Amino acid sequence: MISDDAPSRIPEPRRRTRFASHGTAHDTTQGHRTGRSQSSGSRRRRGGRRPGLVQVKKEWVISALIGALLLMAVAGFWVLGRMHSGGNEGLMVVDRSAASTPLEKWHGPIPSVVAERFVEAKSHEERMGLIRNPGQVGPTMEAFFKSGPGATERIQGFQWLTNGSSGGLAFETYTVELANSPARLLSVSVDPQGAKVDFECYARWGSVPLGDLLSGKAPEAAEVRVILEPGGYYLYAFSDEQKWLHFKATSPDLPETLDFYLDREDPSARDIQGSQSRFFPATLAIRSVNGSEKRRQFEVTAVKALEWVEPN
Repeated sequence: MISDDAPSRIPEPRRRTRFASHGTAHDTTQGHRTGRSQSSGSRRRRGGRRPGLVQVKKEWVISALIGALLLMAVAGFWVLGRMHSGGNEGLMVVDRSAASTPLEKWHGPIPSVVAERFVEAKSHEERMGLIRNPGQVGPTMEAFFKSGPGATERIQGFQWLTNGSSGGLAFETYTVELANSPARLLSVSVDPQGAKVDFECYARWGSVPLGDLLSGKAPEAAEVRVILEPGGYYLYAFSDEQKWLHFKATSPDLPETLDFYLDREDPSARDIQGSQSRFFPATLAIRSVNGSEKRRQFEVTAVKALEWVEPN
């Protein structure tokens, strides 16, 4: 800690003090040196102006040194002040152990603990107490872990991935590593009233299986979860580039890429175009147009969220 009187500890320029004293002694002694020869006096007169010039030059050097010291001291105080006031946030390392700690009064376990309990749960009853909208998604989750993908997936571990938001809902996302399947995203709401897992995000749930859409068995889906990437493919029913925005859509549940098209007049078009990411998750409603599913092309009829978590 540097105290307020730190500048007073900057050493005084002693050379200037000694030089001034020497100059004074020189002047006093010079008045009593009457036994010198005339030639010596002449030499002093010829070079009489040099000591003054040297003194001025030394004064400049000393003044410059003092100025430099003062600038260094001021810069040091400024840096320390920035460090104590939090002004170095651009270099701050975030402690993930504290990131889940809410600032207001919290009810129940924090998000990281909820995520851990979910991946370690052994029964449907344990998971039911950890998810959002249990009455709505409970039956789907039970089938997922009893006879669906969750019945055979072996969880190896999980780790924090990122913070996100969907509408007014904030959440933390973790990646769950599986021994025999692609990793899954586990999103936990950051809610002081109780953190909850979004099961539909974890399961990549869709109202209709993607395979049924591709086969033509289902002409539309009210909800699908995919990864979007801006593209430039305009053919067949979606050949009008002035009307459509094209996106490549991928999913760990599909071996092939799909082509999605959003009307440029759709209110969500501006939000998607303003995305800073090359790839981003999205929850969409889609439909085929005049047999477009045969070419893996679908129209986006609604953008529900630019995440796999819906805010409601």
